[in-house]
Amino acid sequence: MVLILDNNNNRANGLSAALNFVGQPAQMVSESDFQKEMSKTKDAIVVLGALAELDHEQVIKASPATPFLLIGETLKPLLDLANVIGLISEPFIHDVTMQLLHDAQQYLRMLPNKADATAGKSFDGLVGETEAVKQVRFLISQVAKTDANVLILGESGTGKEVVARNVHLLSKRNSGPFVPVNCGAIPGDLL
Repeated sequence: MVLILDNNNNRANGLSAALNFVGQPAQMVSESDFQKEMSKTKDAIVVLGALAELDHEQVIKASPATPFLLIGETLKPLLDLANVIGLISEPFIHDVTMQLLHDAQQYLRMLPNKADATAGKSFDGLVGETEAVKQVRFLISQVAKTDANVLILGESGTGKEVVARNVHLLSKRNSGPFVPVNCGAIPGDLL
């Protein structure tokens, strides 16, 4: 779960909508409700923006096991803190934001006693915690154990190559090369 703590409501709404759209649950929280939400949310990632009452540095240092992503150039000096993963630039750039989110998820996985069913396995480039994404992760780990040929279908931009790369990384053949092939460029009679 991504908690967005930012008094700039337009910016927070935009980021929340974008994250929810790609399958990453995100919720805006007020400064007064922040600690309550933190105690309820397991493995939270916090996006920290403009604050009126709370001190940014104190908020970050109070939760050393929580990864923080910052919004706004004024927060750049806080990038040196250990649990600050990075700075989300404005306007939001999808690829950069998703990479920062992935890095924050990696931070959570590296913490002691945070291991889950995918311990020791990394789903590179596959972000999100919705049921659909969890199902895709499950299917990837199931298929990767076999020697079966796998056909991955989907519309353009849905992450077929990301899924294929993860199947390869989790398979017995992961020491060999991963060669992506755009089958759309191959005439149908050759396949």
